[in-house]
Amino acid sequence: MKLVDERKALSEISTLQKQRKTFGILNAEQKAIDEEREKLNELKAKRKDPEVQKLSDEYEETMRQLDAIKAEQDEALGNLNKLRDERSSLLDQQKEKWQKIQDLKDDYYSARNAYRDYEKEAWRIRREKKAKEDEEYRLAKKREIAQYKMEEASQMAYASEILTCEGLIRYFDPSSVEAARKAKLVSGPRALAAQPTRSVDDSALSGKRLTKKDGHEGDYFISIPKKGKKGKKNIGTTLPNPESSHTMPAKSKSGKINLPGGVVQELIKVDILPPANKGDVQRVLEELRGKSTWYKDNQDQKTRENIAKAQKEIDCLEAED
Repeated sequence: MKLVDERKALSEISTLQKQRKTFGILNAEQKAIDEEREKLNELKAKRKDPEVQKLSDEYEETMRQLDAIKAEQDEALGNLNKLRDERSSLLDQQKEKWQKIQDLKDDYYSARNAYRDYEKEAWRIRREKKAKEDEEYRLAKKREIAQYKMEEASQMAYASEILTCEGLIRYFDPSSVEAARKAKLVSGPRALAAQPTRSVDDSALSGKRLTKKDGHEGDYFISIPKKGKKGKKNIGTTLPNPESSHTMPAKSKSGKINLPGGVVQELIKVDILPPANKGDVQRVLEELRGKSTWYKDNQDQKTRENIAKAQKEIDCLEAED
C-alpha cells in the first residue's frame, strides 16, 4: 500500500474509534433515560391511586389558598407601603408646620425682647433724666438756701431791736434826741414823695363854687370797719404802732399808765417790763437807751458771727454732696 492510503486508513480508524466512544456514551444516557421513564410510569401508575389523587387535589387546593393568601399579603403590603408613604408625607407636613410655629415663636420672642430692651433703655434714660433733674433741683435749692442764709446773715444784726428801742424812746420821751431826729426826717422833703401829676387852672371857669355848710372843701369820707357778726373783729384792725404815736401815754388819777397793747408787745420784745406808773417811765427809758447802746455796740460783731454761722451752715450743706 501506498503511504497516502495508509494515512487515510489510519484517519478513518481514528474517526470510527471516536464514534464508538460517542455511541457508548449515548447508550449510557439512553439507559438512564429509560430508567427515568420507568420511574415516571411508576409514578403515573401510583397517581391513578384514589388516595394519591386525593392528596394531589388537597395539595393543589392548599397551593391555591397559599396563592390567595400571598395575594392578600401582597395587597396588604401595598396598602402598608401606601400608609407608610402617607405617614411620611404627614410627618413632613408636621415638621414644616412645626418649623413655621418655631419661626413665629422666635420672631415673637425676638420682638418681645427687643421691646423689653427698648423699655429698659427708655426707663434708664428717664431715670437718669429724673435723677439729673432732682440733682439740679437739689443743688438749686441748696444754692437758694445758702443765698437766703447769707443774705439774712449779711443784714445788720439787732436792726429790728434798735428801731424798736428808738421808737419806744420817742413814745415815752417826745423831747428826746431820737424824737427830734425822727421829726427832722419827717418834716424834711422826701425824695420818693408823691408829686402832683397835673394842676388845674380854674380862673377861666364861671359860676359859683358849691361848698358845704361847715365850709370844708375836698374832704372825703373814710369808712371805719365795724365789728363782724358773733363778735369777730374785722380783718383790717391792727394794734397801735409806737413809732406812729407822738403823744404820751394816758395817765389815770391814781398815777397808773394805760399803755396800748402794741406798746406792751414791743416792750416785751426787747425784754423790758412795762412801766407800772409815771415814776417807772424813767426806768424804762434808761433800760431802752442801755439796750439800744448795747445793740449798736455789738451790732458789727453779731453780724460777723451771723455771717460766719451762715457760712458754716453753707459749708455743711456743700459737704453733704
